[in-house]
Amino acid sequence: MPIKFYYSSILIEELIILISLLISIIFWKRIKYYDYLKWLPLYISISFLTDKFLLIPHFKYIPIIQNFFTVSEFSIFYFFFWKILNEKIFHKILTILIIVFFAFIIFEYVIRFSSTYYVNEISSPFFKIFLTTSQEFENIFLIIPPLIYYKSLFQKPSIQMLISDPTFLVMTGILFCFFISMPYTFISQNMSLKSNRLPYLSIINSISYITMHIFFIIAIIKTKKNV
Repeated sequence: MPIKFYYSSILIEELIILISLLISIIFWKRIKYYDYLKWLPLYISISFLTDKFLLIPHFKYIPIIQNFFTVSEFSIFYFFFWKILNEKIFHKILTILIIVFFAFIIFEYVIRFSSTYYVNEISSPFFKIFLTTSQEFENIFLIIPPLIYYKSLFQKPSIQMLISDPTFLVMTGILFCFFISMPYTFISQNMSLKSNRLPYLSIINSISYITMHIFFIIAIIKTKKNV
């Protein structure tokens, strides 16, 4: 039953992502005028393919697929942040975050592939807390730029029709997704893989991604021609 629940949540998520992909293709003539939104079809395609792999029972390469998706997701979203937060101070902050993230990714992979060190040292409670997963780390780093964006909004003289602004919608979707999925990621990575509750918790992650893609769909529809 828990496994069926897990696959059901993935199927629903995949359906929403497919709709999001179709919408991005249909509205491509609009999207292409938004330099910072050209990445959307690529990201949605990668998300769709990743979910396809996750639906394969006992697929042994799932960790590799998830790690590839994490790095791709981070890179694509930071390209978007770089285009939107185009002030020098923001670029400096983003540069630091990018360097720290990839330094952590390299550090984590080196430690995890060093089996002797992993077995002898990482099993201690201290290292279990210190050595978080790339997904948890990504969640934290992906909510910082949207918060900076929100702060910059309040510094502007006037705020009008944000609900019709594709940038605002995409930023809101990203912030909501990774803020909500952060507890799930932490719990799932620190809970026994044999726990029967883990598949039920996956609904939190699915809801967060479903909501983000709904925001993407609205953002795409709100785009205009010849911007």
